[in-house]
Amino acid sequence: MADKHTPYYNFLDALKEQSCPVCFLVKKGTHKTMDDFLYESVNDPGLRQEIRHHKDFVIVMLGSCRNLGMVLDKQLSIAI
Repeated sequence: MADKHTPYYNFLDALKEQSCPVCFLVKKGTHKTMDDFLYESVNDPGLRQEIRHHKDFVIVMLGSCRNLGMVLDKQLSIAI
């Protein structure tokens, strides 16, 4: 019998949530991706320059973070 993979167990955990398990996993994955981007990429000078040139991206990104319930501190706006 083949061992179960991580997505299987993630789905079982999602079934315990009050919301739709698929929606829960999508939101969780999106939150992690955005959190990783903010944490790992914000110190890259080249990326910071690109972000400054694409202000629409910043507006969309911050709106998405807010919609996901992410808490953004003042250091983020200073860093960008």
